[in-house]
Amino acid sequence: MGRSGMRLAVWISVLAIGAGGCAQGLQGNGQYSGNVRTVADADIEIKGLPDGKKTDVDVIAGNAIADIQRYWTEQFPKVFNGRRYEGPKGGLYSVDPSVNQDVPCVSSPSQIRGNAFYCPPKDVVAWDRVDLFPSLKEKFSPFLIAMVLAHEWGHVIQAKSGVEPARTIVRETQADCYAGGWTRSTLEGQAPHFQIERAELDNALAGYLLFRDPIGAAASDQDAHGNGFDRISAFQEGFEQGPVHCAKFTDDRNFTEIRFTDPTDLGRGGNLPLDDQPNEPGAITAGFTDLNSTWPGLFKDLFGKDLSKPRAEQYAEGDNVTCGGSPVRQGVLYCASNNTIFYDTEALRNVSTKTKDSDYAPMTLAGIAYAQAVETQASRSTAGKGGLLRAICLDGGYTAVVTRRSPQDRGLRLSPGDLDEAIQSLLFYAGLDNFFGARGTSGFDRVQAYRQGFNDAKSCT
Repeated sequence: MGRSGMRLAVWISVLAIGAGGCAQGLQGNGQYSGNVRTVADADIEIKGLPDGKKTDVDVIAGNAIADIQRYWTEQFPKVFNGRRYEGPKGGLYSVDPSVNQDVPCVSSPSQIRGNAFYCPPKDVVAWDRVDLFPSLKEKFSPFLIAMVLAHEWGHVIQAKSGVEPARTIVRETQADCYAGGWTRSTLEGQAPHFQIERAELDNALAGYLLFRDPIGAAASDQDAHGNGFDRISAFQEGFEQGPVHCAKFTDDRNFTEIRFTDPTDLGRGGNLPLDDQPNEPGAITAGFTDLNSTWPGLFKDLFGKDLSKPRAEQYAEGDNVTCGGSPVRQGVLYCASNNTIFYDTEALRNVSTKTKDSDYAPMTLAGIAYAQAVETQASRSTAGKGGLLRAICLDGGYTAVVTRRSPQDRGLRLSPGDLDEAIQSLLFYAGLDNFFGARGTSGFDRVQAYRQGFNDAKSCT
């Protein structure tokens, strides 16, 4: 937040893992669940295996490929005017990057370390069976292996259909969109080996944050793949609207990925310190100031009324702070009885620390509380699942206003990485009891609501 201020050759699609992560394992149906019903492993030929023996991740990959190809056998004719689907003819390669072996499209297996790719000239799909896939399985779940392959199959579909945008970032996000369409089929029970439930989609989004470009890349860069927000947006579009929508991606698609334009902002990684500094307000002060200056106009546009700005009041654990006679124990809480947002700086600092000293992750939580004040004054309920998702939607609308500001505009402007920080906040913190509680939502739901407001704040009302 600023003051008013996986790559191989070009024909190889790559997903590179660049960070650690943690998530709950999937507990759905199919082969990879704790339920009693299982599905026989798929009979998929995989090349490059030592002595022809599959490891557990090779079995997972084979099962995923079987489910993905089943999906595209059905969907391809529907999306591409009755044409028949044909899978990769050059084979599937499971690669140990440290072993000397012949793998199409690369001069050395070491080039595949940490990667999975589809190579159109040879019509092959290959992956790192030693570093990448075991890491995804351990840190997330078998489903993330399937997600990576579903993305690569998006590139297979581009090659087979001939519908392939010129810009790299559009090709990559279109493949994310296709992966989202396949993921919807797993939720609907159409993937025999991977049948999941809605709450378990959080793993997919958490994994997608691994595959974003480095912070400060720009959508116009020749090899850009997209920031987390852009990639997750495309994935959720595929999930929501299906592969027919994905096939319509064009090179004039808009993206939020931006470069650093201010040396000071670059030097601090795009993050203001949370606390006030001698010559500059910290993120909390600056954030609430901007919410107070932005929301009255936005409120008028959305609801046709004047907003009574809520008061922001800091408190600490152990302070005798009450809302309607009940003690305040949440990290951020909107109290309608006195139109006050109470916030615990240490709770917000903890969120910042756990998201690599971010500023927009904690401020997204503050923004949701502010949006609850907006809901209340617009005579909308803040209760339950609907109230929480509406508040998140409204905060997405506020963030869109901040995103559109030019360097000449007053107020905060987003820095590279801020939207990804918002995604982390929604996935991992907004649903916790010491913030707003899940209220029957998943992180996937919360991100969807935020994107909805970001794209059209009027839809939140």
